[in-house]
Formats: sequence, structure tokens, C-alpha cells
Amino acid sequence: MRPLFILVEGATERGVVESVFARDLAEKRVYLYAKDMKGNRFERFINEVEKFAKDSRDPLITMMFDYYGMKGKWPGTAQPSGSTPHEIALSVERMISQEVEKRLGSNIANRFIPYVQMHELETLLYADPEITSELLQQPEKAEIMKREISEAGECEKINNSKETCPAKRISGHFSNYKKGDLKSSKRIGESRLQAMSILGKIGIPQLKKTCPHFAYWYNHLETLGD
Repeated sequence: MRPLFILVEGATERGVVESVFARDLAEKRVYLYAKDMKGNRFERFINEVEKFAKDSRDPLITMMFDYYGMKGKWPGTAQPSGSTPHEIALSVERMISQEVEKRLGSNIANRFIPYVQMHELETLLYADPEITSELLQQPEKAEIMKREISEAGECEKINNSKETCPAKRISGHFSNYKKGDLKSSKRIGESRLQAMSILGKIGIPQLKKTCPHFAYWYNHLETLGD
């Protein structure tokens, strides 16, 4: 089987990929291996895609980067088209794919599966407010999360501004939640373990049910083992 390499933004994403996504996909004969990019610099990302593409096993390559951190720095993020998070993400992903093809050629572009996480990894924690609030030891906060989802329309529509992005909201509701921080290995570990535990408990079916763009990407990955 061809391996599937995924380039991710940070340690928290890598922990989630390895403990939740990779285990689930392995049951479908899709073997996922994560690389922590320690940030969201596009040039480093392109260089890493090129390195993986030279692997003798002819691997497939995907990615998981937060849209919020990409804005204005990655192709297509300055003026994305579309009115819904799914449409905006697809627009940015098309531009990233075009840039990969322009720089690295069609052979690599044909093996590349872009994925922009709308708007951040913490969006996925909204897939089941009761599980998230229970595991963060404040079950009464589930109703607040549900109200935010209702006001936005769905998990992936929760505002991506500096003060109201999903990570800010989660941190505001749950003081014990620690966002991954590249400057502190202790905090990275705490955040990674929390996100891994929560998303593992929520499960892939619920993530797909509540997050349309995540489902679009993940459904594609699931077919790679056919």
C-alpha cells in the first residue's frame, strides 16, 4: 500500500492525527504518517512536500493547517471566494494545489490532497459539546457551546476573528484547556493529550456529521485504501 503522509501545523495536530485519525484509517487500509511542521510557513511546507514526494514508495500527501493562521500568508487566503466555510476552504485548497503543481509539477500535484481546517483544530471540539465539557470537567458549559453553534449555524461557521475564534472561546470557557504552544513543551503535551482524548471520545462519525468540510476531506481519505 502507498503510504499517506500528512503535514500538520503543530504538536497538538500531530497528536490528534496519530491517536485518532491514523488508528481509524488503518482499519480501512489507509496508513497515515504525520510530520509536525512547527508552524504554518508556506515556503517550508512546499519544501517538505517536495521531500516527501521523492520517497521511493510514491506516497500520497495531505495536510492539516488552520485557516485562521494561514490568512494572508498562503495562496488564495488574501481574497478567498465562497460564502460558506466549505466553499472558502475549497477555494483556498484549489489555489494551494495550483501552486504545488506550478512549483513541483503535475506528478506531485496529482498525489497531493489539500485540507484547510476551518477555522482551527478547536472547531472539532464543538462536534459534541457534552463530551468536550465533560472531559474538561465543566459539564455545565455544554449549553454555552451549543448556543454558540446555534448562533453560528454549524461548528465550522464559528467566528474566526482574533477574539471569537474557536480556540479563544474554548480557552475562555475552560481555563484548564491549554492551547499548544511551541515555546513550552509542557503546555504542548497538556493540550495534545486533551485534544486527543476529547476527539477520540467524540469519534470520527460525529466529527463528520457536524463538520461538513472535515467530512469532505476525511471521506476522501477513507477511499484511498480501496
